[in-house]
Amino acid sequence: MRIDRPAIIGDATSLPFKDKSFDYVIASHVLEHMPDPGKFISELQRVAKAGYIETPNFICERLLPSHAHCLEVALCNNKLLINKKKSYLLDPYISNLNYLGSNKRWGELYFDDPDLFHVRYFWEGKIDYEITNPDVSCEWIDDVYKNSSQVSEIVVDQNRRTGWRSLGSSIYESLQQRMRKDRLKNFNLNDILICPECKGALNLIGGNLHCPSCDLEYATKPHINFENSLVKK
Repeated sequence: MRIDRPAIIGDATSLPFKDKSFDYVIASHVLEHMPDPGKFISELQRVAKAGYIETPNFICERLLPSHAHCLEVALCNNKLLINKKKSYLLDPYISNLNYLGSNKRWGELYFDDPDLFHVRYFWEGKIDYEITNPDVSCEWIDDVYKNSSQVSEIVVDQNRRTGWRSLGSSIYESLQQRMRKDRLKNFNLNDILICPECKGALNLIGGNLHCPSCDLEYATKPHINFENSLVKK
């Protein structure tokens, strides 16, 4: 990830931002990982005025299941229908066929018409959704993440490709950075941050953010971390 703006690390079901802090929020391939989709959607509506949600749809989940996905999502009449999975593999016969990989026509269809296999949902003010089986637990996903060998980390990408496309991209990024800097010259990130635990105000003390209500402290260097460096004072 190339970082040219503040990076905030935290829990998507308990975001460290004030109500309606953002005009627009993008959640691309996030919802299907949420064992408590209601809390996640509630937080999106709380912190933003509008946004965009994208996920694999239920067809994609059956044909190409992922260990890390605990939900199936469909978009019907501009409403999100969410099905909580009892395990990552709901249809062993179809998923083990590897139909998208073994069948040329299906494979071509997957790439030529991605809307057939993905949910693309735009919302403003309110997210219209329904959890079709709210009593089902997705706690099994916790074991998947605990046993995962993948490590998430923030990496600054300094490797630039050569060629005219890369040059054009660099020029465009430079212009965007300048426009962003002018647009945000009077913006202070601390003005929209709150404690994710109690939603109280935070104070900047000694380079870290401190919540006087919870007596919790959050690291701010090299990025703001509301997840892994939470420390009880």
